Amino acid sequence: MKYFKKHKVELICLIIFIVLLLGCLGVFLMLWFGGSGEVYGNRLEGIEKVPVSEGYLNDIEKALKENASVTKVSSHIEGRLINFMITVNDDTSISSSKELSKIVKDNFTESELKFYDIQVYVLDSGANETSTYPIIGYKHKTTEDFVWSNNS
Repeated sequence: MKYFKKHKVELICLIIFIVLLLGCLGVFLMLWFGGSGEVYGNRLEGIEKVPVSEGYLNDIEKALKENASVTKVSSHIEGRLINFMITVNDDTSISSSKELSKIVKDNFTESELKFYDIQVYVLDSGANETSTYPIIGYKHKTTEDFVWSNNS
């Protein structure tokens, strides 16, 4: 008992140090290992019922490349979002560029259109300084048609 009375300040400092150390360890573990769950949470629920394969996207890319104004097309899927990057000739009008979204939309089934969001980025080569490109079209799964960015 004499020991505790004699070293009261040191013991209190030691207890505070141990509590702070455990607190820091707890915060570290929570931040470091706390985010190990799914990236998209449960937002991808049911995605296996409406699959879109890379081969399917390649077929849509080929259909887009059949248009004379299209020079390059790429696509990729991120969760429930399907992105198309379309490069057109510099002399292509905005209205004909927007028509490319019809090709994209017509190649998806009704169930795919109701499940996935679709984005279409239309770019030109960038040689013209006064270009109105890029334009971006977005179709939400609950809408019927694309909505285009303000500069289009």
